[in-house]
Amino acid sequence: MITFKPLHRDDFTLLQRWLNVDFVSKWYERRKFIYDDVERKYLSDVPTETPVDSFIIRYNEISIGYIHTYPVGAYPEYAACIEVHPDTAGLDFFIGDREYIFKGLGKDIVSLFLRKIVFRKHGVAQCVVGPEPENAAAIRVYEKAGFTYLKTVQCNHEKEQEYLMIARKKPEEHLVYPGG
Repeated sequence: MITFKPLHRDDFTLLQRWLNVDFVSKWYERRKFIYDDVERKYLSDVPTETPVDSFIIRYNEISIGYIHTYPVGAYPEYAACIEVHPDTAGLDFFIGDREYIFKGLGKDIVSLFLRKIVFRKHGVAQCVVGPEPENAAAIRVYEKAGFTYLKTVQCNHEKEQEYLMIARKKPEEHLVYPGG
């Protein structure tokens, strides 16, 4: 059972631990995080006025990772760089608990997040992700979740290239089902 719990300040210690494990830090920011770093970076992601919606990924009631979505248009420089339609959301995630990596959960997490969170937002018709071209495991996860390759980009604010992938809302995802 996969669920998404909105990120809360109480999650920052767990988030700090995950951001510092080798298999996360290799692809996600490539630096060591102290608690103050996490607080500075993620405090704005706690439900407020920010356009970023951040969640802790829970599997069978156990916190195993982090995921967020945002309107690409809220970041004009990035939107201009990747050149996508204004109805586009962005997504990023990682599994931070070693016990749950390489178990096939990534596809299910991303697919469910697209259906339950991203594509339920008014006006969102597509979603992009930008793993590094060398991150073959992430690319496979996104492909299995329905993303296809769009292009490789190098934006000014990023040190690494992005292997930009896109998923489009399916017609049945326009429906809202009772009970979720």
